[in-house]
Amino acid sequence: MVPTWDWPLTPWPSSRKNIRFLEALAVLEALCLFAPLWSSPLMVVVHVDNENVEHGLRSGSSRDPLMQKLLREIFGFCFTHNFTLHPVRVSTTVNVLADLLSHRQFHRIQHMGITSAVATLLWNGLAPSTRDRAGSTVTAF
Repeated sequence: MVPTWDWPLTPWPSSRKNIRFLEALAVLEALCLFAPLWSSPLMVVVHVDNENVEHGLRSGSSRDPLMQKLLREIFGFCFTHNFTLHPVRVSTTVNVLADLLSHRQFHRIQHMGITSAVATLLWNGLAPSTRDRAGSTVTAF
């Protein structure tokens, strides 16, 4: 069962938030999702492809007030669960698939030579609204 959490900093739709906020929010959501499966104390390695998010997760600070609130939530969650956060920067050059998915460039993914099993896992991991926007691209897999 997926845990739910009520967090007032995310009045949806999130599309109005900047990418730093959204990527840091993904970190918090992942922590909330997986925390019940982990025992503490634990070091959690988080791979991020945004330098500003990495810096915020390392330093605990941001000049953006909303991002700062989010960082406080992340660190508060880690403190409560006795997790140590270890952010690792992933270069864009090695993060090709994630970038293609986040930019909804499904037509370019088919040229990467992924198997149908991987394509199915990726497809099922997408939000229904994203799948709707993909149109007929999925038949190329």
